[in-house]
Amino acid sequence: MQITDVRAHHLRIPYDAGVASFRQGASAISALDMVIVEVSTDAGITGWGDAFSYICPRSTCTAIEEMIAPQACGLDVPDAAGIPPFMEQIQRNLHLFGRYGITMFAISGLDIALWDIAAKMKGWPLHRLIGDAKRSKIPAYASLLRIGKPEAIAGECQTARRLGYGAIKLHETTVPAVFAAREALGKDVPLMVDMNCPLDGPSAIAFALACREAQPMFLEEPVWPPEDFVTLAEVRVRDDGFIEAFYMKRAACLWRGRIDADANGSVEVPQGPGLGYEPDNDVMERYRVS
Repeated sequence: MQITDVRAHHLRIPYDAGVASFRQGASAISALDMVIVEVSTDAGITGWGDAFSYICPRSTCTAIEEMIAPQACGLDVPDAAGIPPFMEQIQRNLHLFGRYGITMFAISGLDIALWDIAAKMKGWPLHRLIGDAKRSKIPAYASLLRIGKPEAIAGECQTARRLGYGAIKLHETTVPAVFAAREALGKDVPLMVDMNCPLDGPSAIAFALACREAQPMFLEEPVWPPEDFVTLAEVRVRDDGFIEAFYMKRAACLWRGRIDADANGSVEVPQGPGLGYEPDNDVMERYRVS
């Protein structure tokens, strides 16, 4: 079986973050841009991947079209054991462009799609290629966008709990914000904090110590530069294992709502072949940018 085509689909789905805000520089962001990678084969099996793209979807599409597709088209589709060396060779071929950012966004979309194809070839859900399933559902945490005001944070935490989420992750950088969430949630609800790399090592350690009584399960990306692994180890706290679900009202779901948390705050482990779900073509066409 050979790869016959690699296509990038740029989609933009509006969302309402409520009292939260998501900004890049001076620009407010009110839509979720994503780049979905479609890998076609001569056997008629299609694999799907997500290239993330963040705020650079057109650049990511170009990377897929100009860097990834020429590398992959015409090659034999690897089985599960062959995917790691296949992807490593592509990384080696493209190393001039770096192993971070847009290059890795594009590479990861192909990687995911190949795993989707490998599982579909066997008629298995993808998790069976990795190991036996330990559970049929995974608890989800509500990942709040940055809010800033402690009283608004408390209100959003309570709303997320009413929707069934059993854990909350903040995107905040102040101690009062963390304690406002803890007070609203009570002592038994898991709380996590994603900081997006604002602090040096000593400041991150001081922040962790100041938040200790709020008992965050982990501090995500507390340190700049983010690859300062020694300092990260010094700041480290525990993580008990959840799956992230961004907390926002979106206009549509590419996966027909199947990845949404249920009333108990959990997400089902897909059981269909490959990734388990196919993207909704109607949503793709309605929100297609290119």
